[in-house]
Amino acid sequence: MKNSSLTLKEAFVSLTNNLNDQETRNNNCLDDAYSSVLERCSTRESLSQVKQVHAHVLKSCYVVDMSFIGTKLVFAYGKSGSLLNAQKMFDEMTERSVFTWNALIGAHVTNGEPFEAIRLFMDMNMFGCCSDASTFTLVLKSCGALEVCGFGVQVHGMVTKLGLLSNMYVSNSLIGMYAKFNDSNSANMLFERRNEKTDVVSWNSIISACSASGMSSEALRLFREMQVIRVVPNEFTFVATLQACEESSYLIFGKELHAFLLKSVLYQDTQVTNALVVMYTKCSKMKVAASVFSAMDEKDTITWNSLLSGYVQNGLYDDAVATFRKMQDADKKPDQCSIMSMISAVGRLGNLLNGLEIHAYAMKRRLDSNLHFCNTLVDMYAKCCKMNYAESLFERIKSKDNISWKTIIAGYVENGFFSRALVSFRESQTNKIEGDSMLLTSILQVCSELKLISIVKEIHVHIIRKGLCDLALVNALINTYGKCGCVGYATRVFELIKLKNVVSWTTMMCCLVQNGHANEALDVFISMKETQIEPDSVSLLTLLSAVANLSALRKGKRFMGI
Repeated sequence: MKNSSLTLKEAFVSLTNNLNDQETRNNNCLDDAYSSVLERCSTRESLSQVKQVHAHVLKSCYVVDMSFIGTKLVFAYGKSGSLLNAQKMFDEMTERSVFTWNALIGAHVTNGEPFEAIRLFMDMNMFGCCSDASTFTLVLKSCGALEVCGFGVQVHGMVTKLGLLSNMYVSNSLIGMYAKFNDSNSANMLFERRNEKTDVVSWNSIISACSASGMSSEALRLFREMQVIRVVPNEFTFVATLQACEESSYLIFGKELHAFLLKSVLYQDTQVTNALVVMYTKCSKMKVAASVFSAMDEKDTITWNSLLSGYVQNGLYDDAVATFRKMQDADKKPDQCSIMSMISAVGRLGNLLNGLEIHAYAMKRRLDSNLHFCNTLVDMYAKCCKMNYAESLFERIKSKDNISWKTIIAGYVENGFFSRALVSFRESQTNKIEGDSMLLTSILQVCSELKLISIVKEIHVHIIRKGLCDLALVNALINTYGKCGCVGYATRVFELIKLKNVVSWTTMMCCLVQNGHANEALDVFISMKETQIEPDSVSLLTLLSAVANLSALRKGKRFMGI
């Protein structure tokens, strides 16, 4: 009965045989038989079988260790996705071991309830049940999922006091938790203190930590070091390392990994090929990403979503729509991620008909309750020039966040409803929404159109007070001062920028030309050239405008005899 190669069906057959065997029943050998079946009930489709075994157990007179079987039932209910039944079984048990608590905590972790898992851990300690390595592995995973850094550090302290840092699984969970916190320093410190570094899981955890923290060079260095000491990488190693290559500067290394994988059996792993698709999309190599995608034998929803979002991120909206249609033709059900990408694509294309179609599809499948999804819909309708639809959706959002307000205000601005944008901005301030760079840039555009110099100054003070250093926002401030005729203010803001880009120089030139200071605009252009910044097409057009203004001025003076 302890043969791990048995299938669920075979385990059931064996259980039935044991139930019919008088000698087995008399020898009280059914515990292992029940356990064998329950261990194989590890999917949501297995719930009916778990309930069937549970019913058998309740009627049986041949169960020796009810605590053991009860724990197995809690575990099986959790794996089958029924937290209610797992909790009920747990509550009915008179004896609960550390394994029972772990089974229930694990059930909540598996089913995406990390907060409840941490609460159970606290209850477990309160009832005097000592935690073991498995408990801490589950709790540390929950801390990472919730990004509760403070509590995670406390748990780390408990692990240290109990002398469990040497446990490979606990140590890996700690590294993984700090990776979720984007604290690569703590993760690296734990990794370096390990005496034994031949465990691939440890390497995967630290490489993931570095990749998640944006320390791509360190992640790639660790991958090379791993090869030097001959630790064999697995599919998770390559996924983590490919994530470190999601910047153009590391594309060459990513291509080398791709070439290696083509000769490896790991190239058949969907997670690995998905990571390759994502890497190429992030590096704006959409043709290569599409080629990898097309060559894949097995494509899951993540595969389709990776390509879809890649097309959207790279501005290839028609390709995104075409890919979505292919996804439906391939009988792959679009999830919330797929729908979000499509809404973004049709919004950029201004395709209202497709937008309405996608919205209806999402409503039928109840995918439209998510706040991020609603914000994306508001943006889509705004880009399709349907502000009445966007307003209606915005008003129905119960808990509006910063993005909700930014989206509706940007929509008003894009569609020329400047007064409404200003009213919404004041409402957002009343609702304690912090004005960030994106929101303030939209309001500066309103001020440019309506010549609201008092609000421009108010925003300028806010930028200084909050220390907002976003260059796009500062450039917008220069532009707005220029549109409002305040060249002095614009010049002072411009002069305070330490690292000016071509937009900064061009904006200042435009400001001067618009306000009749063509000579000064030419001086700014000369200064830009001296700083080795190459002018773009807008800079050159502004230069031509300044020259044309000077030429017209000279002609006017000659005509007037001045």
